[in-house]
Amino acid sequence: MASNDVDLLRKGLTSEYFLASFLEKDPSRYRLGQIVQNTKGRPPNSKNLYSVLDELEAAKYIVEKNEKCYPNLTKLVDTMNSTQIRQWQESLDSDEKQVLVGMLQNREFFKVVSDEIFKEMHDQPARIHHIDALDTIANKIGLLTAAIILYRTHALNAIRESGGKDSTENNLSQINEEQKDFDIAWNEQLIPMIKEVAFERKLATKTKEIQKQVMKIYKEQKKNAKGEEKDSVSKPLNIMMISDAIMIFLKSMPSLRAFLFVPEKTLWKLCKLWEGYGMFEFIMKFNQAFENQNKNSS
Repeated sequence: MASNDVDLLRKGLTSEYFLASFLEKDPSRYRLGQIVQNTKGRPPNSKNLYSVLDELEAAKYIVEKNEKCYPNLTKLVDTMNSTQIRQWQESLDSDEKQVLVGMLQNREFFKVVSDEIFKEMHDQPARIHHIDALDTIANKIGLLTAAIILYRTHALNAIRESGGKDSTENNLSQINEEQKDFDIAWNEQLIPMIKEVAFERKLATKTKEIQKQVMKIYKEQKKNAKGEEKDSVSKPLNIMMISDAIMIFLKSMPSLRAFLFVPEKTLWKLCKLWEGYGMFEFIMKFNQAFENQNKNSS
């Protein structure tokens, strides 16, 4: 893949227009111009609008059907997989790429966070276009996956504690087999069950507990560091945003149901697309060690 081909998604107006096509549902060229140029009326730079979209279409990043512009998700995933976005990134196999394309067919989670993405785009100085669409989308995929990993870990743990393990697994299996009934099953079975075990409250409590322990380690490292070493001690990730992402994920269901059934190995690969993965991995390992220590001491 030519480097300038990848650059279309990493800088300039082409990156911003592709990102808008990814976040907006069934947009026309005119609508994409309104979004990128932050106007409700006629886009002032319509000449740029059409030349940029023609360039994206020629590179097969955008497909135009019935005067609507759609992102080519297969090419997006291929480009993401062949581009080193993170130093710890891990390649996806063909089946995993296909799974990710399927998961991105429904982008409700991304629509929930689109306001903050567009704000960053619109807050740039005039004629400055530093938005990296490939990095932005990969980062959100990784964050969402981190939320799913935490959800699957702590929600199921909470349910097990309430004695509902068997029925939960049966429900999830049934939902997976009967996709058309997912709306009913999610709203009438799983949501009440999550509320019954007070999952949101337990998640918030657990998040604060982990954050407190990690901050304690950070302060000790900072205290023991000497001279310039103090600057190399990284401040811990605020994992409350992972907790928030979990709740956004829940609100985005059932369209994101595919995430519930993705193999653990694949979820961890996708999680590595997140810029906060390194600290997240540390937190998860630390939390596991903390829980094991509590179990051994009890």
